[in-house]
Amino acid sequence: MKVRTATKEDIDIITRMGCESFPSGFPYEERKRLYLEHPRRKLEEDVLIGEDDSKIVAVLSAIPYKIWLGGIELSMLGIAGVANGLDSRRRGYASKLCIEAIRRGREQGYVVSILYPFRYDFYRKLGWGAIGELIEYRVSSSSIPNYETRKNVSRFQESDLRELTECYQRFVEKNNCLAERSIKVWESKLKSVQNKETLLFVYKTEGKITGYIFFEFKVKETIFNQEIVIDELIYDDHYSYQGLLGFIGSLSDQVSTIRYWAQVDEGFHYILKDPRDIERPILDGLVSKTGNYGFSYMLRVLDVEKALKARINYNNVTATATLSIKDEQIAENNGFFQITLLDGKIDVKPVDSLKKACISLSIDVFSQIYAGTLSVKKAYFLGLITVNDLSVVDWLDKALEQPKPFLQEYF
Repeated sequence: MKVRTATKEDIDIITRMGCESFPSGFPYEERKRLYLEHPRRKLEEDVLIGEDDSKIVAVLSAIPYKIWLGGIELSMLGIAGVANGLDSRRRGYASKLCIEAIRRGREQGYVVSILYPFRYDFYRKLGWGAIGELIEYRVSSSSIPNYETRKNVSRFQESDLRELTECYQRFVEKNNCLAERSIKVWESKLKSVQNKETLLFVYKTEGKITGYIFFEFKVKETIFNQEIVIDELIYDDHYSYQGLLGFIGSLSDQVSTIRYWAQVDEGFHYILKDPRDIERPILDGLVSKTGNYGFSYMLRVLDVEKALKARINYNNVTATATLSIKDEQIAENNGFFQITLLDGKIDVKPVDSLKKACISLSIDVFSQIYAGTLSVKKAYFLGLITVNDLSVVDWLDKALEQPKPFLQEYF
């Protein structure tokens, strides 16, 4: 299979392939427009096509991002829209195109790659590990406390744009696995507000935006049975967090249900008067259902050495060990890496053989541990890694500890 970048002459074929692969996604004209006008992606640079005998058999988008992971900014390659022709399925074309994309990405300097999988086992075989965890809540709007700080919430104005973007960037830098947004991306995102599809309200203190909320109404069968879906909740502190949620709760006269995807360690259910799921409050007996636990996006480390060296501090740990990593797609990652930590500062170098204590793992598991979704102790307990010295588990677990990932972008 030959791989090349797309041209405008390919647009109809790849749009059709996208619609056939994702029939519940964007309709034809919208998908075609996005190929031409995407705020992050350029058709003739970032869309890869696989051809067999001059016939287009697969397509994907390799989208450039900057994300904050482990307290530092990294170049991330977002893989999206992996599609086959209906008559080109089950022949390995999609796998080959994904492998080519990440190899090119590594050569271009990307450290990690993220995608939203259509099937987890397919991408796990290619080295991606699932890291996106969240809890979906469906609760009564009257369960949200009437926080006094809701009085600081107001509708977004065009003059708020600069402060809005600054607020989001602060949230990106202090959390884990969030993507930076250019003004072009923000302008695209705000089109939904201008088109009255979503609503945007901001939280202000002393004239400064310290939080905001995107949400939309989902119309139900009766006027008193409406639902609000919170698309994005960003906050500097607990004042803005409470104020924005209190504002949503104040709409309970016309809205019965709040639907919200929260971070797994956010503790949203603790603030609710009644945390039970509004559609299925009881699982059995006296056991209540509170939220649906969900898995989402997957991450793959493209350059092990560069990824490890990028971290500024490994929680002041001092120790030495060797990582034995198995990566079947990227040869440079397949082998031994000796890591030496001195007061949290790291030195990494590839070595030819096992030296000192060793931990062996596959690239997908390494990616999960590196991102912070899987602890070293948990990986050892589950049998996902092997070690020849148990002391490695304790100190490496401490060194890599960080908040769980929570990505806000969809691609």
